[in-house]
Amino acid sequence: VQGREVTRMHHDGSTIVGLLTLAPIRAADGVVCGTVAIFHDLTQEKEVERFLRRNERLASIGTLAAGVAHEINNPIGGILMAAQYARTSLDRPDARAVVDKALSDIEADAKRCAAIVRRLRRFANAERGERSKCDVNDVVESALRIALRRVDDMAAETRFQRNDALPRVSMSRPEIEQALVNLINNAHEVCTYTIQLVYEDDTSNF
Repeated sequence: VQGREVTRMHHDGSTIVGLLTLAPIRAADGVVCGTVAIFHDLTQEKEVERFLRRNERLASIGTLAAGVAHEINNPIGGILMAAQYARTSLDRPDARAVVDKALSDIEADAKRCAAIVRRLRRFANAERGERSKCDVNDVVESALRIALRRVDDMAAETRFQRNDALPRVSMSRPEIEQALVNLINNAHEVCTYTIQLVYEDDTSNF
């Protein structure tokens, strides 16, 4: 065993993480008579890494918050316009049809607001490291929507093309989404890039 990361229980009950290396001890006749073990404690380094990653995530959320608020303004504006139009149309002969159409528009825009909030909450609160089978198209599209407001402010062209032939892939969705959001933002800040995600058939991980 060469440098395998393992988690162990300390004698005081705490959990420690480290790199474990094992090698056999052989007698003169070649028979294994023991084992030498080297354990390099990485617990402190892992704590620092988690702290930095958490701060990076908070910084990403702060950067996106203004854009998400701007994005929500559009459906809220649609809700207000539909409500005002319905109110001013109550005396018309076709008032019932107008009100029904306005209510349908209000419902659609309200659901749009809810979807925006759900994306931000999932991005902010989902536990990192938990892996599950995900549709890569959905993950990429979600990351693009999170970054879309900022991208639109830069007058950049953004296109998304689904590939429904892709299999579901085991991944930590929040981590992949954050990586994609950063990738999209960086690409539009520097210059124009084509971001192409390639799935390798010989691995089940993304």
